[in-house]
Amino acid sequence: MTAFDSQLLIAQTDVRGTITNVNQKFIELSGYTREQLVGANHRILSSGYHGAAFWNGLYSTISQGQVWCGDICDRTNAGQIFWIRTTITPDYDDQSTITGYTALSIEVSDLYIKQTEAVQFKANQSKMFGIVAHELRTPAALIAMLLDSANEYSQQDLIELLKRYSKQLISVIDDVRAVINPEDNVFHHTTLVNLSALVKDCVSLYSKLLASNQVNIRIQLDQFESQPLVINKQSVKQILGNMLRHAIVKGSAKNIWIRAEWNGDKGQQGQLSLFVEDDGQLPENYGALIFSEFGGASEQVDQSSLGLNVSHTLARALGGDLCYSQRIYGGNALIFTFNACLKRQQALSLENVNSELPLSEMSVLLVEDDKVLLMVTAKMLSKAGAQVTCAENGRKGLSAFQIDDFDLILTDIMMPDIDGYAMVGSMRFQGYAGPIIGISAASFGGEFERLIESGADLVLSKPLTLRKLLDALSNLSQIKR
Repeated sequence: MTAFDSQLLIAQTDVRGTITNVNQKFIELSGYTREQLVGANHRILSSGYHGAAFWNGLYSTISQGQVWCGDICDRTNAGQIFWIRTTITPDYDDQSTITGYTALSIEVSDLYIKQTEAVQFKANQSKMFGIVAHELRTPAALIAMLLDSANEYSQQDLIELLKRYSKQLISVIDDVRAVINPEDNVFHHTTLVNLSALVKDCVSLYSKLLASNQVNIRIQLDQFESQPLVINKQSVKQILGNMLRHAIVKGSAKNIWIRAEWNGDKGQQGQLSLFVEDDGQLPENYGALIFSEFGGASEQVDQSSLGLNVSHTLARALGGDLCYSQRIYGGNALIFTFNACLKRQQALSLENVNSELPLSEMSVLLVEDDKVLLMVTAKMLSKAGAQVTCAENGRKGLSAFQIDDFDLILTDIMMPDIDGYAMVGSMRFQGYAGPIIGISAASFGGEFERLIESGADLVLSKPLTLRKLLDALSNLSQIKR
């Protein structure tokens, strides 16, 4: 066999399309034997992909003595699709009469697979961006409307409404980030929490949606009121929020129940199953589509569909699972099972837990290029008792670092002049051994990992809250005091 013969698929036919000869490469790819191919019409390989117009055009070209070039989708003997890039030339006898045709081909199946995947990815991406645009626009528009009519609300009501819709915006961003980089959303740091308080806090975010849909909700967690849990709080809250939103907006439910079951001993690792049940009606085959990337039918696509896909991924990454089932008495149930530790002692408030690592009298260097965020964050830290030094970029942060000793460094990543990567790397190079925590608004890309590689201990998503910071500090092994 020549090198030429081993690289190409070669097939010859008569003028009627009956195969008269094939090479070994063609036999191997098609899955037929030489005896099965020779004497058969070339239609034996047809996949049905190309219509009559395609074949009529091809035959019209070659029957007129011209060369035809193009891609053909064929099918193997086993029924598998493959693509070949083909050049077909007429064969002539001594009287210049066409006696048949020779097809020289190379397989390009991988190219078509990649093209198909790219097209599908683009379609899914467009669909996802449509969801995101809708879900971001709604709370953003409500915030703008609230600010325009601020004089119609009491200060307390206005603040509460702005907090609610701001949290909804952040929730959408978290969901999108999890779709793009699901492994980045597995929050490894555990926190001592009161499950009942966590659920009630999550439900409060959807109070308006519950009211507008006239849905009643019952939280049945009395047995966990005095039993604190050690869990991945941020992940659990994100998944619970998506479960709750789905129950509210799908199936026209009038009642939702939230309950939990513990499987394990107190004081030891076990599994907690969190149930979100409703009395709504969903299509019969809905369970097969519920965790797909866009929740099945396109007309039903919204953030609840995107959110459940994200939650399903996160639940499994956490060593648990998220399942759907129909309730015996009608309605639906989403069950989130995850690893947790049920403590023996009486419930501790989060304030008491966090007080183990107070900010009081800690010297903190805060580096942030957004002046409003710098001001607000500095006030929050100062109110908690910290002594705060502010810097507007990495260069000023390094200058402050040269002058004073700091117990904690909080820094943005993307800043002018010197960014967070260079600043953190320089501080570690100069021997700083205290905690460095990044604060970033980035949702996509590798910004978090890159800052940690530069020397940061961990990175938190904006907006930074006191609770989030204290929870993060409680998980660091050492704090320079």
